Amino acid sequence: MVKGREIEEKLRVLRGGRLLFLPHAIQQMTRPDRMISRQEVRNVVEHGEIIEDYPREEEVMKCIHCQGTLKRGRAPIHIDRNGCHITIDNVPAWICEQCGEPLFEEQEVEAIQDIVKAVDEKCRLLQRSA
Repeated sequence: MVKGREIEEKLRVLRGGRLLFLPHAIQQMTRPDRMISRQEVRNVVEHGEIIEDYPREEEVMKCIHCQGTLKRGRAPIHIDRNGCHITIDNVPAWICEQCGEPLFEEQEVEAIQDIVKAVDEKCRLLQRSA
C-alpha cells in the first residue's frame, strides 16, 4: 500500500509533467456529447484521487500496450464526426518502436480539438443550407 507521503510525491512529480494521449482517447474526448479539453484531463491527473498504484518503471517512456520504447516521430490521426472524415497527417507524436502505437502530447491534442471544432461548425452550416 502506498503511504500518503509517497502519493503526494507522485502527484508533485506529475504536476506540470508530460501527458500523452492515445488516438482513441482523443476521439472520445472530441465526441460532441463530451468535448473534454486537455486541461480538464490535466486537472483530473493533478487533483484526482489515486485508485490504483503501479510500481515505478524505469524512466524511459514505454508503450502502454506492449511496453516497447517510445520514440519521437510523426503519425496520422483519423476522426469521424457528423458525416465528416477528418484525417490529419504528420502530427508530432511519440511512437512505439515495437507496435507502432502513437501517443500525442497536450499541445497536439489541443490543435486537433481546435480543428475538429472548426469542422463541426462548418458541417452544421452545410447541414442547415441543405
